[in-house]
Amino acid sequence: MLPNVCGTMRRGLGVFLKSVLPIHRTSIVALALFLSDDSGVDHPALRLAAPLGSAQGERAISSVQWDTVFQIGGTDTDTVLLAPRIIAARGALYVFDTGDRRLKAFDGHGKLKWKFGGPGQGPGEFENVVDIEVDQRGNVWISDGALGRVTIVSDAGAQRRHFTIQNGTLRHIVPMSRGLISTQVVPNRFLAVFDETGQELRQLPSPRRDISEAAPTARQVFTAVAEDGRSWVAMFPFASPLVGYRNESVSCIGSLVEGGSFQVPRSGLRPDIWAVSVAVSDSTIYVLPRGKTDHAFRILDEYSLNTCRYRKSINLPRKAVAIAVTAGTLMLAFDEPAPGVLAIRPRLRK
Repeated sequence: MLPNVCGTMRRGLGVFLKSVLPIHRTSIVALALFLSDDSGVDHPALRLAAPLGSAQGERAISSVQWDTVFQIGGTDTDTVLLAPRIIAARGALYVFDTGDRRLKAFDGHGKLKWKFGGPGQGPGEFENVVDIEVDQRGNVWISDGALGRVTIVSDAGAQRRHFTIQNGTLRHIVPMSRGLISTQVVPNRFLAVFDETGQELRQLPSPRRDISEAAPTARQVFTAVAEDGRSWVAMFPFASPLVGYRNESVSCIGSLVEGGSFQVPRSGLRPDIWAVSVAVSDSTIYVLPRGKTDHAFRILDEYSLNTCRYRKSINLPRKAVAIAVTAGTLMLAFDEPAPGVLAIRPRLRK
């Protein structure tokens, strides 16, 4: 029922899947190969005895009555949002609109507060944004994979600074007090830690052997950060692993309730897509599943943030392509009949 929800994000899949799921190319996530076991590096994350979450099984779906907080767009005459595929929330709602390549902020009533950016390669411009996250100070971190650049925007819509990643790649990010963690898209690399100038400090290992041995194109990953800024989750849309982190250490390892093993890519064959978006509150991981059932895009699967164990599933009032949560409110980005975002809360029982 989204109890005490106060977390952040998510977004949907992109160009790699556009023949399978019609989502704009700038939402694509690419994650790379991981450190091999013989790298010679001592990895604290591998030494941690992380709780192992539940395996795949039957869903327990609960029916929830929802109240609408606000809706943005959703009609042919409303052009505030063109392609809201990447969203985040911490008090306010932040949408990176891939239609005009602008970050847009909305208040708790769905009113547009400000816009930032536009297409291009110069300062304050964007080429191919793959992720946005909100840090503990309310700053929005924008990851542009094509430019290898992170742009940090204040909660008032002003650019604070930007920096370019050196000797690595930039995809999904986890803001830290003095830098960030980014997923990687080059061989033998999984996660890398960078300082606030973009210099690489160290690499983080794969938490499971099946992840490190999977083909690069099968190891796409989404990250979502909790409001405390220290807890975060890695979710693999093409397979079942669900990994919780505390800063740089693995805190739990689980499996999606509907998922599969990493597949070997074959020409002409489409991969199985098990999930398309993830968000994290103070205690719960929310996954928007695709899978192979009639529930695709229409329910949320809930997992414990502490153990990565599956808890239950809840119905949604409409199909969604991306989710975010904040202060007990669930944000649903959708495409049909026209692009928009719906903010809802569970109806209180009388």
